[in-house]
Amino acid sequence: MPQQYQNAKLKLAIALDNVKHAALTADLWFNQNMDSFITVTIHFFLKSDLKSYVLTTSDVPTAHTAENLAEIVSNLLTEWKVTGKITTIVTDNATNMIRMCELLNIRHMPCFAHTLNLTVDDSFELPEIWEIINKCKAIVKFFKKSSVGWRVLKAEQKERNPNTTPLKLIQEVSTRWNSKFYMVSRILQLSNVLALVCRKLIQAPDYLTACEEKVGKEIIKILEIFEQATKLVSADTYPTSSLIIPVICGLYENLTTIENTLETDIGKMFCSSVRRNTSNRLLVYETRTVTQISTYLHPVLRSGFRRSENMLSAKEIVRKELSHLINDSETKLRLQNKQSKDQWRQT
Repeated sequence: MPQQYQNAKLKLAIALDNVKHAALTADLWFNQNMDSFITVTIHFFLKSDLKSYVLTTSDVPTAHTAENLAEIVSNLLTEWKVTGKITTIVTDNATNMIRMCELLNIRHMPCFAHTLNLTVDDSFELPEIWEIINKCKAIVKFFKKSSVGWRVLKAEQKERNPNTTPLKLIQEVSTRWNSKFYMVSRILQLSNVLALVCRKLIQAPDYLTACEEKVGKEIIKILEIFEQATKLVSADTYPTSSLIIPVICGLYENLTTIENTLETDIGKMFCSSVRRNTSNRLLVYETRTVTQISTYLHPVLRSGFRRSENMLSAKEIVRKELSHLINDSETKLRLQNKQSKDQWRQT
């Protein structure tokens, strides 16, 4: 294994030596023992193919200050000889990660998937929604902990659908909004069976009321478009920055359409909250340089801006950048011609 690692490392080092520009993603995380680690991944193009490689997963024994994290990343860039090649670092929205990028003097871009997570998560704080989520969590917790409950639930599913594998309930994870989406979806998928089993078993918690089920279905209708958006922008085989602005516009328009179809007051309240959070947290991406340029340069998506002035802003940024590149090329060409003439005269 050590030799395989060294061979892989050498192969990557050779590839990076030929790379002019690259981007990083950096993620600070904890294991089950609450030990902290930082994972840094590099992304670059090689012969028109997008490549991604994990440069390190290192423990962080010191305080998670921006200074300490910047030192870790700086040493990593030096080790891999890519200092000066990194154009952007993508991290979550944590203050220390943003400050780390400032100390490294590298452009920071907030992780869009993480921002999507925060956008939806904020709306779960509504008391009426939280009450339904807690009820769903109690149902899942019971069937996860009760072997009797699971046996009865499994038997009921088998009786109704003998040729299919019984489905298990999905527990919510507090740090991921989409786990709530999967939890509620599965409960609604098994609604008839769960309602019956919860009535059968004395120890089981109450199942959702008809009104709560209706709200649950409306919540899922709203969350589904965010789940699709998250999957779309989380791909690692193609660049995703050009998708961000069109995806946000699509989310905003879909939320407006969905809101008009909702029947419950709680569902409408939740949708309104999500739409407001989308406006507050996501629309700013349409004014960010990286997302503006990448969207404008995409031949299919360049018309995906919500506001025409932002598309014009992107056009002007691209025009100035191209002008700068042309001027640089002309200057280099003049210098080369001058050097050639000087050499000719000397001979």
